[in-house]
Amino acid sequence: MHGSRHDHLVCELAERLGRAEHVVVYGPSGIGKSTLLRELGARLTAIGVQWSMAPKAESLRDVVLALESLYPDGRGGGLLSPQRVRAQFCNVAETSRGALLLDHVAGVGTALKGFLRSLRGTRLGIAFAVDIDAPRDKDRMRRWCLSHREFSVPPASSTRLRQMLVRANVELGEPLSSEAIAHLVEAAQGRPGYITVCLELLRDRRYWNGGRVHLTLLENDSEIGTRNRGGWRRVPMVIRHPTRGT
Repeated sequence: MHGSRHDHLVCELAERLGRAEHVVVYGPSGIGKSTLLRELGARLTAIGVQWSMAPKAESLRDVVLALESLYPDGRGGGLLSPQRVRAQFCNVAETSRGALLLDHVAGVGTALKGFLRSLRGTRLGIAFAVDIDAPRDKDRMRRWCLSHREFSVPPASSTRLRQMLVRANVELGEPLSSEAIAHLVEAAQGRPGYITVCLELLRDRRYWNGGRVHLTLLENDSEIGTRNRGGWRRVPMVIRHPTRGT
């Protein structure tokens, strides 16, 4: 269960997207931005806002595909110029309230920036999820000039991370010691995604020796896995809420 700060953030973001604002949710890899977007989608559904999500927004095409799911009446069918497609989406977004959730935004080129700016002033709210693992990442994000409000995703509590590990103990062939659990919770630095990667790796016997965990090897691989998790699994290009909002 998330804390009140997390729940409050989800509610505030949903309200802002319902007012057609553009927002950025940011934090280090594994902090829970994707989970927050999924919860945000559920909240948008509850308040009657139609939404669509691009699980990996790497290009203008990813955004257009999500928009086609959200606004089928605005799709160009591949026959129209980019300018005409943009105009059609803007027209339908001006009359139909909706929200676009863009996960794993790694960069915003000139074409995508112009497209997103053209959607301002419509009834479409946009949420960008961006990994910020160092100060230079935040500087890079701000140079995109998306005219957005920024919200930092709060870290998970040590209690929640410890519970994730304790619950998984029954599934592991050899349970983690209390010392190993405390060590991994500290290494996670509030990132539930880090703990998730740890648990996936612990299914591999090479991280075990005589009932004990090779913590150094596990920590190194978990850190790499957390930062590159977006490429580990194939996810659907677009997730769409099936009922249209008003």
